[in-house]
Amino acid sequence: MSAKLIVGAPVKDRAWVLPEWHEPLSGYPIVCLLSRSEDDSRSILEDLGVEVIDDLEEGRPVPEIDGHIWNRGTPVFEYMARLRNRLLDVMIEREAEYFLSLDCDIVLPPNAITDLLLIMERTGADVISPAVALCFDPVEWNTMNWDRTYTAWRHHIPMCTAPVDVVMAAMLLNRRAIESCRWMPNVQGEDIGFCLLAEQLGISRWWVPEIACTHIMWKEDIYAGR
Repeated sequence: MSAKLIVGAPVKDRAWVLPEWHEPLSGYPIVCLLSRSEDDSRSILEDLGVEVIDDLEEGRPVPEIDGHIWNRGTPVFEYMARLRNRLLDVMIEREAEYFLSLDCDIVLPPNAITDLLLIMERTGADVISPAVALCFDPVEWNTMNWDRTYTAWRHHIPMCTAPVDVVMAAMLLNRRAIESCRWMPNVQGEDIGFCLLAEQLGISRWWVPEIACTHIMWKEDIYAGR
């Protein structure tokens, strides 16, 4: 285990998945930025020993964000970029060598963090991401490559660990990436904005399909076995 690896995630109304999300992260320091939640997310996180930082949500466009639909627009991505960058600032302040930005509905397989660190060391990647199915019908993975106009298209999904243009949702950053890059609002999502800036800064991104996560997007997915 790396003593300088910290896990971070924004959380809102995810009480039903947090224990399962936390299980493979046990032993690592975790910081969650908690938005206004109507369920037991806070008490569950605190019982699990997770550090909770309140998101005061000043200026938050409530109707757009609470709608939580895929085509939810730039205001939400601006808000999410602010949340993720606030966590990034925590990593900088605490001198984390590695930051695992892991959405709280994504469950890592056993030993995934150790394996990702070994692959990062072997490849020299600045940012590395395990495989996450963002949608299931059809399956769309958390990686993309650019076309020549730098518009993101889903194509050329690598069959083995390889450099890619875009990674999303589950991202392990080394210290160089922590200090250099930021999440940026983008019409396709704040992770796209992050990767566009990373491209400009020479921050490499790798995708690891050999490490596949479970994506429990909705409470019903627990019972569907996803």
